[in-house]
Amino acid sequence: MSFFQNIKEKISWDWFWRIILLLLVILSIVGAFYANKFVRHLVATTETFSLPGDPVIAESEGDEGDQDDDDVEGEDDPVETLSAPEANLPDPDPWDGTSRVNILVMGLDLRDEENADAAPRSDTMILLTMDPLNNTAAAIAIPRDMWVAVPGFGYYKINTAFRFGELYNIPGGGPELASQTVEEFLGVPVHFYVQIDFQAFVDFIDHIHGLRMTFDEPYTIDRRGKWNTVTLEPGTYALDGEYVLAYARDRKSEGDDFDRSSRQMEVILLIRERILEFDMLPMLVLNAPAIYEDLSSGIRTNMSLNQVIQLAWKAREIPRGNIEMVVIGPEHVNFGKSPDGLEILRPIPDKIRL
Repeated sequence: MSFFQNIKEKISWDWFWRIILLLLVILSIVGAFYANKFVRHLVATTETFSLPGDPVIAESEGDEGDQDDDDVEGEDDPVETLSAPEANLPDPDPWDGTSRVNILVMGLDLRDEENADAAPRSDTMILLTMDPLNNTAAAIAIPRDMWVAVPGFGYYKINTAFRFGELYNIPGGGPELASQTVEEFLGVPVHFYVQIDFQAFVDFIDHIHGLRMTFDEPYTIDRRGKWNTVTLEPGTYALDGEYVLAYARDRKSEGDDFDRSSRQMEVILLIRERILEFDMLPMLVLNAPAIYEDLSSGIRTNMSLNQVIQLAWKAREIPRGNIEMVVIGPEHVNFGKSPDGLEILRPIPDKIRL
């Protein structure tokens, strides 16, 4: 009898441990499922900031320049007619230090003082690219009236992508939806973004002690605020941040947005020349944390401070002859009107992607 009792007890213990093991497996599967849902929800609803603070609206009295009523009034804004659509927005991959890196730079249109709480449009969109292996770099300026597909919304001006991302709390907000829109429009990945408001741009220019600019003929600059329009006579000037911002935003020339994009490209190169000519980069890197803290309220990016410094240091080694500045111009688009009558630019994809 003792032999059979031992067998029976052994079988009972085997089944006991099998049941325990089965329960542990089930609990592991259930736990993994809910942990996955929690992490996915956390990632989808959280914006990662390298810098503290949110963008703020720079206070200015009676901003009369660059009103662009066609962008503010009459636009077919889907705020009241659409529920929040889904957009498949990938997380940016970290830069490995050797492969090509693309960075979308956006300046925010914050001139609408009467509706300051509303999500702004992007005033400027420039895609920067750097190939560290071949030691080359380039930039392409995208006109804000470009008529493109905004993921999850349909066709709108490209500058509304940022606004929709903010209004509908798309994962990653306006910067991520704008990045996805540019990716689909140009057919290239956007690894990082930098969003900067007007005041942060002004402060940065002042940090590098202004830009030296030469005018061959009288040039009228309309700075922010009332009674701030001045005409500069021909000559060379050291312009502070407010003057440089006004120059970069000016749309009153014959070429309108195309000329404005060219001026913005000029400003980018002037910033580069200013930093290199006076060997400012070591000083800027040394003071980077303090500068970041000063500008952080007007900057939003998915780049770390170390990545910014790493890219800046590498970019310094690229000669001017290896940098190409491209403006999407009249030859790359067809002029037209949106369904609600707004002036738009319909892209010619083959020419633009080439």
